[in-house]
Amino acid sequence: MASMVLHWQPLEQGARLVRVESDSSVLRLPAQVEGRSILEIGPYCFSATPPSPRGPVYTTRIGEDISLVPLAGNQVRGLELPSQAVLLDNAAFYNCRKLKWLRVGPSLVQTGSDLFSNCFTLSHLELDAGAGESTGLRKLLAALPGDMTVFIVSQRAASLQHADQILVLDDGHLVGVGTHSYLLEQCPVYREIYESQFKKGGAQ
Repeated sequence: MASMVLHWQPLEQGARLVRVESDSSVLRLPAQVEGRSILEIGPYCFSATPPSPRGPVYTTRIGEDISLVPLAGNQVRGLELPSQAVLLDNAAFYNCRKLKWLRVGPSLVQTGSDLFSNCFTLSHLELDAGAGESTGLRKLLAALPGDMTVFIVSQRAASLQHADQILVLDDGHLVGVGTHSYLLEQCPVYREIYESQFKKGGAQ
């Protein structure tokens, strides 16, 4: 694991990440800090604009005691957030102009405003979730710039209902192309997948 310094605030049942220092521009964040699960990524956490947190902020060093720099703005290239994080707060990645990829877990259900403003190179957003797990995918997509083309790879038909175009693969072969409503009528494979997941509650 890369060396890092975490600046954080305690929550009632976890921790809010305020700022990160690291020796790497690509980082996998730990799940916990001082025994507390990291549940929130605070406002302007990775932004070029320093955050202004209210209340006390604690500091925890992980790894070697070496010189580190703030992981913020153009320094941020790729991040894997803690899988149990539930909130990405306002402008968390504001002006991260060289951010290329971001990986989040299924627990993320709340997003703030201006989350990805000026993230011009963001091209890979991965949401790691199991079949049937409820996720914040729609809120994440809504936070992306409106002119961005988004490709979603999913085994959950419910995650794709609002896509402009859906490609259906069966054993590696393309068997259907169209909108959700079109494929329900015209593609037996898609209809079977959707109906089987809906009956199991996977379409929630």
